[in-house]
Amino acid sequence: MGMPGILQEVGEKAQGACYLSFDIDAADPAFAPGTGTPEVGGFTSHQLLTLVRGLKGLELVGFDLVEVSPPYDHGGITAILAANLAFEMLSLIALRRAGTAQMDGDRR
Repeated sequence: MGMPGILQEVGEKAQGACYLSFDIDAADPAFAPGTGTPEVGGFTSHQLLTLVRGLKGLELVGFDLVEVSPPYDHGGITAILAANLAFEMLSLIALRRAGTAQMDGDRR
């Protein structure tokens, strides 16, 4: 199915307000070793960024990002990936609000 197919299916099925719950152990341990349940064969950091950015346009009202465990990652790369993903999710909400404000003629 690939990432384009996944994003198309999400776009078709996600109707109305959405809450995104993201578990960092979806990432391969090469990119996020600091989690309680590392899963070999998980997503790359690039794939995860593509996935989150591909959610643009959904009515995202909130999110969480869980399972980051810094004691299991002495290099800190899990926290860096998690922070980037959280930034991308916040950006999705900001873009949605900016678009809504423009449609309403309101400049917040």
